[in-house]
Amino acid sequence: MHALLAAGKDDAIGAVIAVSVVTFIVLLIVGAKALEDNKTKKWLVHKKLKSLLGSDYRQFSSVNRSFSPLNLPNVRRAVEAYVNEQHGELETISCQNYYELQAKEMVYQAPLYRQMDIDVDRHEDCLVNPIYLIKTPTARIAIRLGGVQAHGAVSPVLQAISTPQDVASGCLGRVCDLMQELSIYRGRVISVERQRTQYDYDDAGTAGLAQVRFHKLPPVAGDAIVLPAATMRIIERNTISFFKHADRLRREGHPVKRGLLFHGKPGTGKTRTACWLTHSMPNVTVFLVTGEQLWNIKECCDLARSLAPAMLILEDVDLIATRRDQNFQTTALHQLMNEMDGLDSSADILFLLTTNLPDQIEAALANRPGRIDQAIHFPLPDEDCRRRLFELYACKSKLQVTDWSAILKKTHGSSPAFIKELVRKAALISVEATTDDAPAIELHDQHFLEALSEMTSENGELTRRITGFAMS
Repeated sequence: MHALLAAGKDDAIGAVIAVSVVTFIVLLIVGAKALEDNKTKKWLVHKKLKSLLGSDYRQFSSVNRSFSPLNLPNVRRAVEAYVNEQHGELETISCQNYYELQAKEMVYQAPLYRQMDIDVDRHEDCLVNPIYLIKTPTARIAIRLGGVQAHGAVSPVLQAISTPQDVASGCLGRVCDLMQELSIYRGRVISVERQRTQYDYDDAGTAGLAQVRFHKLPPVAGDAIVLPAATMRIIERNTISFFKHADRLRREGHPVKRGLLFHGKPGTGKTRTACWLTHSMPNVTVFLVTGEQLWNIKECCDLARSLAPAMLILEDVDLIATRRDQNFQTTALHQLMNEMDGLDSSADILFLLTTNLPDQIEAALANRPGRIDQAIHFPLPDEDCRRRLFELYACKSKLQVTDWSAILKKTHGSSPAFIKELVRKAALISVEATTDDAPAIELHDQHFLEALSEMTSENGELTRRITGFAMS
């Protein structure tokens, strides 16, 4: 019995040894194959660079340029434009992007992408680990994009080496210029927002990559802006005319950076006018800076510098610009003032601030030329403007009012927002009294009076406040 047990034990030990030997051999084979694959990947990158630049390319000096992560979608566009300008050829390979071009450890890697917005509801997968190999009639250039990951915080840099070696600096400078000139953001309506996903935090735990969002604002025609003629002239002179003549003013030495403050009661048309301006200046890049985006004012201003002419619309700026003795957001306020001061006076940039509470704005912002150069009051509409607003908001409905003086008198002190809701409610009252096959909605005196009574009754107090109707 003991002999059998001993024999069985020897067999088990032998089996374990055999399995261990086989496993060791397999690991050796796999390891050798991995080393060979890694060597092949290194050899592939080295072969491409050697073929382009010569065997001594690792001795070349390099040129480096950092840039904003927001410009990532513009890199390849700029490189391709440069190659076309030089009548050259372009080849792209991928590598581990944390090594420099001259490093021996440079290893081929499968292409990695980061998704970025390029329009409203349109995205693009941007290559984050490329080497661009460029052949021109007079030079050979390699450009590496580094410092970018598919996820996480980003500190992008472009590195270039070339033969002749003095070409790299001019090439990289021109590529960076083309990134601005051909930017997908130029002439668009955009905002800068921060991603808040599990990947977009760096080691310090702070928010990661900021991204540009595109916006398509509803069209607003000029005749839809109902303001006194004098107010409209001031607005147009300080916005449309400002951008139209900025180049000439700058050539004569006049500062062109400006700040405007739109102020007035709620519903008087400040936001609507700002929307109209974005459509009236198609060559101006418009930044919407509202809510949480006010904390991204530095990123907005950095991008605006490269995309000038630009207009930054800061709605309800009192959210961060309240007087400092009443303000718990002084960090954002100081950042805003620093950015407005830091821009060169020749920068073709307009800050457009809106508020319902002008008396609450910090004096250092509102009362200092160079920050706010013109304050424009949006008044409650006078009788003529109220009549125009009724006609505007009636849309396709027919106005059959017999006593306009009574209607206009009863709406004294109302805002455009209040009149818009009044017309809509009058149309509903008219529809309730007609059949569905009626040719058009007719709005009579009694429809407006009933709607007005409902909106200004005791139960309508909140409606009056919301829509800006200051009852006497």
